[in-house]
Amino acid sequence: MLDSFKNLVGKKTKEETQLKTYKNILEKNPNNVNIRLKLGDLYAKMGEKQAAIHEYTTAAVQYADDGYLVKAIAVNKIIVRLDPSRKEALDRLSELYFQRGVTADPIVEQYRKERQQTQAPEPHPKQAAPAPSKEEPELEPPPEPVSPPEEEHELDFTVESHDHVSLAEEPERQPVALDSARLQQIPLLASLSDEDRHWLLTQSTVHTVNAQEPILRQEDIQAALYIVLEGQVKLLTKDREQCDTLLAKIEPNNFFGEMTLFAPETPEHDNPYQHDLFAIADTSCTILELSKPTLTALLKKAPRMSDLIKKYYTQRASDITLARVPIFSHLDPDERREIVDHLSPMSIPKGTTIITEGEIGDSMYVIKTGKVGVYT
Repeated sequence: MLDSFKNLVGKKTKEETQLKTYKNILEKNPNNVNIRLKLGDLYAKMGEKQAAIHEYTTAAVQYADDGYLVKAIAVNKIIVRLDPSRKEALDRLSELYFQRGVTADPIVEQYRKERQQTQAPEPHPKQAAPAPSKEEPELEPPPEPVSPPEEEHELDFTVESHDHVSLAEEPERQPVALDSARLQQIPLLASLSDEDRHWLLTQSTVHTVNAQEPILRQEDIQAALYIVLEGQVKLLTKDREQCDTLLAKIEPNNFFGEMTLFAPETPEHDNPYQHDLFAIADTSCTILELSKPTLTALLKKAPRMSDLIKKYYTQRASDITLARVPIFSHLDPDERREIVDHLSPMSIPKGTTIITEGEIGDSMYVIKTGKVGVYT
């Protein structure tokens, strides 16, 4: 029990020391937004929510004033997560999304609707219509609606029925849509020869998937590449809190797959992204599946395919890494991609000092692979 008490006292002293250090730095340089964020994180860790919100708010306002709208959005989302009723943070988020010209996330959209309802003017009370004068002629009753012709009724029925027909009930349209010319419209396959595309038609499989059905499961090992022919697919991963995080929406003619399929040849335990993706049909979809042996054979014939695959792996690996960082996991994919474009990869040998406590830093580091020790 005495040891537990000592640990508790030691922990408190360590946090108080960090607080003092951060505050001293801010006294000398109040515009150091990175230190202010660290101070907010420390307050949140200590359970001092209002103090944390104060520091986060100062950082968010500074980011917005400096023109870093994506970072300002990310910090305001942290504030809303700490206090969902924080009106000024929701107002700032709404304004920031408007400035960027992008669709706001569901929390902000709901807040906008509630605010519009609150600000909506009271409807004027209905006034009684004046009594008709004796001279006013009595109006004829409105004519009965005319039934549409039989042809229009049949057309209406056909359209309505089509909305409820599963794609799985229309197998006859797949062979018509999928031929060598259709494959040439897919950027990944455009460099293939006509002969290779005809061969691919015999080696690939077409699937029809209903909306919200899983295509790629996180726990499965599916060594296949998928190309969206029709519809839209949501590509997701899990953040550090094991919450679903949207990485991208895959549109027609684009591809996706389990990360081990695209990774460089390394032992499975060395691949940090294995089984990190899962995919769900956002709408009814038609998907073309290429097995790993088929893909390998094509890559030997088309070097450009290999370049596109490597680019996909690099981008998706960065997306996954950033989605696991709490400050970025709540951003939408386009916002995270803007940050990814500014990341610079670094390879740091074991034992290297990255930052020193008390120094004024101008960079943030995201750990892609490996471990970093923090010492005071």
